[in-house]
Amino acid sequence: ALFGLAKLAADYGGDLEAAEAIARRLVARKPDAASAVALLATLEERLGKPEEARSVLMDAIDRVPDATELREQLLRLR
Repeated sequence: ALFGLAKLAADYGGDLEAAEAIARRLVARKPDAASAVALLATLEERLGKPEEARSVLMDAIDRVPDATELREQLLRLR
């Protein structure tokens, strides 16, 4: 439910800060959920926080080393 809410806020509501807060809560609850981490990193990037996006991705990759989609997202940020 939180993932959908964050995605809706980001995609349709335009309230990126609210979407970021929701995504951050979701990642705190499920830090190994690659889709939630990817969404949070995307939101951080869209908010002009590339260093925070990198940090979120690197932390998740440390926890889930086989998350190739997160590695690819990290490479696109560099």
